[in-house]
Amino acid sequence: MTLKKSLFKYVSASVMSMLIFSFYTMADGFFVSRGVGELALAGVNLASPFTQLIFAVGLMFSIGTSIVISICFGEGRDEKANNYFNQNLFVVGTAAILLTILVRCNLDRTASLLGASGETFSYTRDYVGIIALFAFFFMISYNLEVLVKTGGAPLISTVGVSSCGCMNVLLDYLFVMRFGWGVKGAAFATGLSQVLSTCIFAVYFLWKIKRLRFGTFRFDLGIYKRIIPGGLSDGITELSTGVSAFVFNRAIVRVIGDQGLVAFSVITYVNTVIVMTMTGISQGLQPLVSFYYGKKEEKNYKTLLKYAFTAQVIISLAAFLGVFFFAPGCVGIFVQRGHKELFEYCVSALKQYGAVFLLLGTNIVLAGYFAAVARPAYSLTISLSRGLICNTICVLVMAWALGDRGIWSAVTVSESMTLGLTLVLWRKYVRLGGRWKEGV
Repeated sequence: MTLKKSLFKYVSASVMSMLIFSFYTMADGFFVSRGVGELALAGVNLASPFTQLIFAVGLMFSIGTSIVISICFGEGRDEKANNYFNQNLFVVGTAAILLTILVRCNLDRTASLLGASGETFSYTRDYVGIIALFAFFFMISYNLEVLVKTGGAPLISTVGVSSCGCMNVLLDYLFVMRFGWGVKGAAFATGLSQVLSTCIFAVYFLWKIKRLRFGTFRFDLGIYKRIIPGGLSDGITELSTGVSAFVFNRAIVRVIGDQGLVAFSVITYVNTVIVMTMTGISQGLQPLVSFYYGKKEEKNYKTLLKYAFTAQVIISLAAFLGVFFFAPGCVGIFVQRGHKELFEYCVSALKQYGAVFLLLGTNIVLAGYFAAVARPAYSLTISLSRGLICNTICVLVMAWALGDRGIWSAVTVSESMTLGLTLVLWRKYVRLGGRWKEGV
């Protein structure tokens, strides 16, 4: 199979998985806004940083382990790879259980920390409380979805995530629209869909003997010196969406009010589709790059990057143009056109925000590439910049200086600053020749 076909196989599966995830999170927003109301939508959006925290932790361990396993495969050490696979599942499952206990014992504090108050408080509290019960399935499902691709079966990943998405939409309709369970129904729909995908992936790994299989393992704590740095970049990329939502929500409550929260809820769903697409390209690229990196075939893994970069440029341009010309249609999914003032404000905010889609793809893809070729410091620097440092500073400063216009433009400024940093790191990487470093 040619490099281009291999990359298409992995990237298409990853992007499909990410898009389905995006669409079924959008389904929560759609049914909640139509079945309960716009304030309930704002309440669910206030809970989104918690959901993204769950995924970020799971993603950090799964991507880091995937990179280590892929390098082991490239070096011909399959048994070592299988040991890391099982150790990772144990560690992730334990972390999920601890997170559930912590949040369930502090529900009111968690909702307040997320910025919920007044009418949104009960919505946020209810949603977080139920999602926390399913943290184990969220994190295990996400790990198995990533590692099933690493094990050479990207199609199974698509099947599992597609089934999860379809079930989520169906249960959203039943629980929210038919049974009238409100945001609790949406949370149960999302959680139960994760149970289904976990079962599908588990059955696959139990079905027959393959390179990765369930079994016993021997603890190798030293490997986390490579797993955590390798996956931290992607984890922070995912967490950055949650941190961004948290900072935005705080600034919006102070500067704009409930109208701004509704507008940001719409922006969040659209942004998630674009970010998840870029993340899918990055995740599809990583196991292939790490495999050829382990085999020391520099030409192949650099060629793969060229293909992935071309894909993200095309998608970035399409996303920007799509938001610019079709913003009313995007907003109309969540906000009824009869609420004219709110609708028009959401359209304006989305168009102002949309310029960022031209920039973020380069940062996400190159951060993933650096992690795959054992440059975790580079990838972590990019992710910290775009997700935590520049983003937070820009939102707070621009909200203070320019009001709501500054809020909606802050992420574009933040991603521009990060892109400059990314290009500096890339120049350094090229100047050093992209030399192979010792594997795991």
